[in-house]
Amino acid sequence: MLMARFYHLGAIAVLARDSFGAVLGGFARPVPVLDPASAMEASALFAGLEFSKACGWASVVVESDVAVLINKLHRPTPDLSLLGDLLVLSRNLVATSRGCLWVGFAPRSANSAAHALASWACQNNDVISFSSVCPDLISRIVLDYLSSSF
Repeated sequence: MLMARFYHLGAIAVLARDSFGAVLGGFARPVPVLDPASAMEASALFAGLEFSKACGWASVVVESDVAVLINKLHRPTPDLSLLGDLLVLSRNLVATSRGCLWVGFAPRSANSAAHALASWACQNNDVISFSSVCPDLISRIVLDYLSSSF
């Protein structure tokens, strides 16, 4: 008997900006949908932490628009789910950063460019990666954010 398991695809995205909101880099990639949905968010959070560490930036704030996830990250309690494993990995990255990584909450409106990247990666079943040049598909969102912030 042959059993096949079909996964729905979702996507995770990371968008790095400097303290003025200018794009430093990022990526988006399709991934199998994890259940619960908070595990997808935890996966994206971990990817953002790994990305910032790999880039070697001196001081990084990683933001998520899922307050429950951020609260769980800051209050380490045992969790035997996939979410718990991802939170442990994320906590370890933050702990070994010697104060260079901080994780916090941001409203979804501040995260719309990352959501647009993830949407694109999911719809196109493709990966996008970039450094300082902002991709066209999010340039309008970034410009609107920059103009409304100052």
